[in-house]
Amino acid sequence: MLHKLFQPRAAELGGLLERLQTLIRSATVLVFGCGPSLDGQLRRLAATFRASGFPKIAADGATSALLEAGIRPDVIVTDLDGNMADIVEASRSGSVVVLHAHGDNLEKVSLWLPKLANVVPVTQTEPTTVVRNFGGFTDGDKCIFLAAAFGAGAVILVGMDFGTRVGRRSDPFASKRPFRERKLAKLAIGRQLAEEILRRTRLPAYSVTPVPLSPVIRIDPQEIAQLSGATHNEKFEKNQNGGTRARGHHIRDGPDYGRRPG
Repeated sequence: MLHKLFQPRAAELGGLLERLQTLIRSATVLVFGCGPSLDGQLRRLAATFRASGFPKIAADGATSALLEAGIRPDVIVTDLDGNMADIVEASRSGSVVVLHAHGDNLEKVSLWLPKLANVVPVTQTEPTTVVRNFGGFTDGDKCIFLAAAFGAGAVILVGMDFGTRVGRRSDPFASKRPFRERKLAKLAIGRQLAEEILRRTRLPAYSVTPVPLSPVIRIDPQEIAQLSGATHNEKFEKNQNGGTRARGHHIRDGPDYGRRPG
């Protein structure tokens, strides 16, 4: 269905994929999740994030928190659970929207796709010549998969808690027990996939708060600006028990990644 809906805008896709390639390749990328720590980190570190100049990828509802902090994300990964007025605003201001369609949100896709700009459609199933599959399950871990797919040099995780509490930016119904339990089950899967992709690609990953992902290195906020170029490679290798990080650690980058051959 997403292929059919997006087909009239298929000519836009090549340019958007090139933008992602230029933005992410070899860069240190800030990835903003919707965990409970997100708003506190933004209150303390928004100026640091803005001054870093690093590309910023937001998971769905994290978009609203970033806009409130005066930060427009460069990329939004969403299945349309977040504040759609904010996501539409950001997209029309230049953010690339990586839009995930699945069985539970097809009505939302039909409603919001015409209102969104700069859309890259993705799926968890078989990709097509228009709809891509960069990997991942939840919006949060999909951000990490996207960074890996386009060859990021490192990721800094913000608000990616993967804990036992659901952040208020994550789901408007998270306080209701059935929704909360479902969300926590999804977060457990997302955590497993995030750890797997970080290990498999040996993509250097950092956080200023504790994150239950063993490849992630805890850093001080003042170190954020230093994590570029060879600096993060040296720090990452030092924290990996003397191991050597594989060069070209991304899965496969470029505009053709995640596309069905042919």
